[in-house]
Amino acid sequence: MTQPLPSYQGIKVNLITGFLGAGKTTLIKHLLTQIPEGERWAVLVNEFGEIGLDQTLLETNLTSGKHKKLLEQVAIKQVAGGCVCCATSAAFQVALNALIKAQNPDRIIIEPTGLGHPRNILKQLNGPHYQGVLDLEPSVCLLDARNLGDERYTLHPNFIEQVAMADILLASKCETYQANDWQAFEHYLDALEPAKLRVEKISHGQLSLSQLSIYQEALALSEMHDKCDKPIDASYHHAHYGNAYQHDHSHNHHSHDHHTDHERHFHSLEKDNFSYSSQNDQEDFYFKVSQDGLNMAWIFPETNIFDSLLLESVLEKLHAMENVLRMKGVFKLASGAVLLNATQRDFSVYKDEAKQTESKLELILSADFDVKNQDQIQSWILGLI
Repeated sequence: MTQPLPSYQGIKVNLITGFLGAGKTTLIKHLLTQIPEGERWAVLVNEFGEIGLDQTLLETNLTSGKHKKLLEQVAIKQVAGGCVCCATSAAFQVALNALIKAQNPDRIIIEPTGLGHPRNILKQLNGPHYQGVLDLEPSVCLLDARNLGDERYTLHPNFIEQVAMADILLASKCETYQANDWQAFEHYLDALEPAKLRVEKISHGQLSLSQLSIYQEALALSEMHDKCDKPIDASYHHAHYGNAYQHDHSHNHHSHDHHTDHERHFHSLEKDNFSYSSQNDQEDFYFKVSQDGLNMAWIFPETNIFDSLLLESVLEKLHAMENVLRMKGVFKLASGAVLLNATQRDFSVYKDEAKQTESKLELILSADFDVKNQDQIQSWILGLI
């Protein structure tokens, strides 16, 4: 007897945004530990770089220790490389469709790159072909308040858009804040127009699944009704969250003239260095320039075993470079692996017992990075091999 085709309906979707190093992956790892019994989830990672490192880091977390059982409940898929606007127009939709068809999950968590444009993703998720299939819950933006004094963050168009498009704003990494960080955050909230319906403060990426629920928003609206003693249009909630900002989702605000944007950087960083990859016996190397920043990435041969002391010394030197905004990596040791997760403010290098077959390193640098420093970085990396 022919089995009935699966019904792809009511798949909950959470869009988790935030600028470079805001703590998205850490938050997602914590959410994955809360999967209800009997549910299957999927994670769609949209990366700025070419090498699929976020997927590797998530999968490494799921294959170690007490989280091994989650492997049966989670499917992870990535969209890597290229300008994220272009990637989300085609590759993103293909990857999303493949996840839905292959997994028919109860929930999909979407993590755009820290240099991503959530407006374009939300536009696709609200497309007619996903009506009834996807149930969009409130979108979330993580914000590290320690960066509110840095104009490379606060004036970056992607940072501004991510905050503006979010339904819920999360102050992340609160365990690291000083009094001046809290003060900066409060000033920032006061200046936001319109104000966010919900603001949460989290430490170590810990947020309960119930705090992402659409019903929390209904409760918030109910509380607003009680306070102001005015009737609230019941259709507001569906219009605002069920259709996730249907207002002005056009690409026009981004200008999307990629040739113009890229040419602007050709002059400052040598045209030949705009985008290339090289393969040799030592490593695969990727270098890319876009209007959003620079990406340097390496995939090392599987035979390469790293010396942990030398590795940490090189990573510390990279972290000390002023224009290195983000570093991520996984490195194979004789026993286990070393995982790297660093921003300009945080430097986390820790060993993991999980066996690792592939070693990768990715740097994201500000657009004003001096191309002459590329040779210095390459010499440090080659010294590891």
